[in-house]
Amino acid sequence: MLLPVLGTDFYDVYTGVGARRIRETFDKLRQNAPAILFVDEFDALGAARGAAASGDESASIINELLVQVSTADSVPGMTCVHTAVGL
Repeated sequence: MLLPVLGTDFYDVYTGVGARRIRETFDKLRQNAPAILFVDEFDALGAARGAAASGDESASIINELLVQVSTADSVPGMTCVHTAVGL
């Protein structure tokens, strides 16, 4: 299974929704392994260097993504790929 998403798909105006979307995405991948997560516009998840971060939501999304990616190694056949523009 190939699951393509945009980095901006994880954002919402309500705090905590983005982290929940990350968890739901990885749950879906685990249930459908072997699977590939393709995150386009990965750079949208964080602020540019020297710029102010976009609040707690950005930090919670990035933290949850790091947690999920680090545990993805325990699932055979699960791969994460990302692309970024303007780095």
